[in-house]
Amino acid sequence: MSIELQDHQRALVEAAAKQCGCTDVRLKVSRGSAKGDNYLGDIYRIEVASGNGSEALKIIMKSAQTDREFRRKLYVREFYLQEARMYEKCLPKLYSLQLHKARVSPRYYGSCLEHLKETILLEDMREEGFEMRNGTVPMNAHHVELVLKEYAKFHAASMALRVLDTRTFADLTKDFFNVYAHGTDKSLWYGSAFEVLVRLAGDKFKKSKQTFFAESEEMFTSLNDENLAILHGDCWSNNMLFKYRDGNTSAPVQVCFVDWQASRLGTPVADLTYFLCLSGSRDIFTDTPKYMQIYYDVLSGSLTELGCNPDRVFSFKTFTDHWHRYARFGYFTAVTSLKATMCDSRDAPETGSIKEGATWGDQIRFATYEKEAEYERRMSDVVDFMIESGFI
Repeated sequence: MSIELQDHQRALVEAAAKQCGCTDVRLKVSRGSAKGDNYLGDIYRIEVASGNGSEALKIIMKSAQTDREFRRKLYVREFYLQEARMYEKCLPKLYSLQLHKARVSPRYYGSCLEHLKETILLEDMREEGFEMRNGTVPMNAHHVELVLKEYAKFHAASMALRVLDTRTFADLTKDFFNVYAHGTDKSLWYGSAFEVLVRLAGDKFKKSKQTFFAESEEMFTSLNDENLAILHGDCWSNNMLFKYRDGNTSAPVQVCFVDWQASRLGTPVADLTYFLCLSGSRDIFTDTPKYMQIYYDVLSGSLTELGCNPDRVFSFKTFTDHWHRYARFGYFTAVTSLKATMCDSRDAPETGSIKEGATWGDQIRFATYEKEAEYERRMSDVVDFMIESGFI
């Protein structure tokens, strides 16, 4: 079945094609994602054939959900504006600083940011050999190490820019949208997180509900005051594409980060704990000190190469202090998103609307789920990790 683009979408694609030297274009449009791969909009793959003999252009088009209540509750417009800003301004500047020029995000072809027509065009990274791994299972050590090293380089670039060119950093990040500081009532989130702890931890968790709420509110208040680096912000497996060599899918050689809509200012620990809690296993959690050292070694080396003193910008002591103070943030992301991470297309919640009186987190947590037992085991591992490490 042929998919017809709306007028503003076709105009955007044709403008991108023209910039790439394509004229007299013909478009082939297909669905670019399965149910559950992306919750804020629809993804399309577009092949642009040119009548002038130019090589076909392969594009990913992201188109925002239009249901007004869904958009309001999930800040859809704010997220699209933020992602366009990242691709257009922030990422090019940060990558220009990095000495290692590996591809870690797609090429940006442009956007339409008109209300209810938000659309973003990106390079289809499949053409570069990248692919999405099976997000329903935890990442192994090779994947985890690669992701942490690339996050370290990215965080180091934004830290260096903040120190070496304060004005540019301030201009790039002025009025950055932060969903966690955007008037969101977290009491329901705290309540769900507390209920999961009581159910899965049993006697290992002894704090009262009042104490847990107070500690969580203090953590989020402090977390939102940290402005050390620009973060990826949405660190689940579907937002990471991997390249492999010789068909060896257990050991990736490169990672590409996509979906930058939740980028914000903060401590790098927010990205790290989000990523680990949604993609790690019990074995990874056990070896967390090793992975934190791997991350920090690359971060400090990158800062040094960029002309900064790591001990002044983000010392290892400060890093470990932040890890112990903010690691529980990853638990909250797991409570909200681990089930969505593990869903296949059959189980993924419907997008485009939210039931009356419910939150989007409710629709994910209470969805009928074929792998409920596996989810409970994964969530139990996260709970044990948090409690045994003293984070909760």
